[in-house]
Amino acid sequence: MRGSVIAVAFMLAALWATAELSSSAARAAEAANPTFSPDGRHVAFAYVGGPIERIEVMRAADGGAKRSIYSSTNSCCEPILWGASNRIVFVDDYHLESVSASGGGPRQLFGDSPWFILSPNRATVAFDNGCGCGHAPDAIGLVDVTGGTPRVIPKPKTVTDTIDGFSPDGTELVFTRSSFTDARTHMLMAEHVGGGAPVPLSRSGLIGASHLPPGANDPQWSPNGRWIAFRGAAGLEAVATSGGQPRVLVPSHFESFSWSPTSKLLAYVADVGKPFARLEQRLATVDLRSHRKLLGSSSVVYLSNNSFDRPSWSPDGTRLVFMSSSGVWVVDADGRGLHHLA
Repeated sequence: MRGSVIAVAFMLAALWATAELSSSAARAAEAANPTFSPDGRHVAFAYVGGPIERIEVMRAADGGAKRSIYSSTNSCCEPILWGASNRIVFVDDYHLESVSASGGGPRQLFGDSPWFILSPNRATVAFDNGCGCGHAPDAIGLVDVTGGTPRVIPKPKTVTDTIDGFSPDGTELVFTRSSFTDARTHMLMAEHVGGGAPVPLSRSGLIGASHLPPGANDPQWSPNGRWIAFRGAAGLEAVATSGGQPRVLVPSHFESFSWSPTSKLLAYVADVGKPFARLEQRLATVDLRSHRKLLGSSSVVYLSNNSFDRPSWSPDGTRLVFMSSSGVWVVDADGRGLHHLA
């Protein structure tokens, strides 16, 4: 289903981000696209919009000790995720690359990719193979964050594949396979990270897969394997992998979402603007009892250069880092401790 609207989503996200940043990005680079290090002590982010765009690393506590580790004159660097082996993975002009957090030359992992996610242990990259623009069917693939030979998952020519997420143990990649000509035709699939042919998710044996209701989209397993969050007809929903009725967590409009490492909360991007008025989005959290909390403030709203990008948690699940029109901010998961980093 996501594949059928991928072109519209990318276009709207690009236009929205451009409108939000145009007043200042035309003059100078803006701090954007932050991600926590695996130990939670540092944040990597990009300065985008200037003649030379670059990736920097800073302390997560106070934004201090900033240092540049990569620069580019291309369309860089979004998204950015901090992988295993001290490698920072990013897309620069549709080239999937990684660079050491200590600096040095980058490694190209794959070309022609607009977006990616990381496995739970941050060692494997699942990437889109294509333009992500809806002009032609896209494939998806897998590659190690340190490099090596990427593996594109085989598919029929008439379908497009889009990434959903990994199994809790990281051994399976879950994705949606859609007809490129019929948006109503789609199927959840699973692919073993180690190789083999993809199979329908219902036949994968993945924990809880049989309890996903018909029409579930964008499923994400909780890190502890007890829940599956998904985009359902009623909003953001979750179902226990042991069975039972799905719970509606967020009944209103929302964008991307991600589980906290503790599996106790989901962070999501809440649409709080009025219809046909200026769109305002806020970072928010929700627990499994549907208790929701807006983070940031009315003057520090959430921005993203890509509506598919997922909220970035600290490894211990206590903080989130995000991009606003005024740069990079960090906030506690309970809404306290909001402060500016870059």
